[in-house]
Amino acid sequence: MLPISCVSGKSEKQLSALPEMIHTVSQQPGGSVTIAPQVLTTVISRTIHAVPGFAQAGHIPHFIAGRLPGGMTRDQGVLVQVTNGHVRVHCYLVARPDTNLLELGMAVQATVAAAIRELVGMVVDEVNVYIQDVEVERG
Repeated sequence: MLPISCVSGKSEKQLSALPEMIHTVSQQPGGSVTIAPQVLTTVISRTIHAVPGFAQAGHIPHFIAGRLPGGMTRDQGVLVQVTNGHVRVHCYLVARPDTNLLELGMAVQATVAAAIRELVGMVVDEVNVYIQDVEVERG
């Protein structure tokens, strides 16, 4: 089994103080697979960027960012909460002009859920999409 510090870049002592931030995906007789929280946000962020109609990451509202409960990770317009191996995702984004917003939201939900299941191997409880704005066409 790899030491946790190899996975996250922090010492085992630092990590033992924050056990809810380390996500063990697979525990088997030969060892375990542990996913660092920033890996989840990176996978989600890159997945969203590939969805047609996405323009840019939105901003997590200050009233939410200021009072995040334990076990939540945020980055690039993405909030992720992992509880008992189950993932809840909140995606804040800006859409391109002439994009069907409902279709964009549904595509982000489906694509993010599939990426988490297939690439990370975790159970997805929900993917919430907040379209905060539409990019203005220039010209």
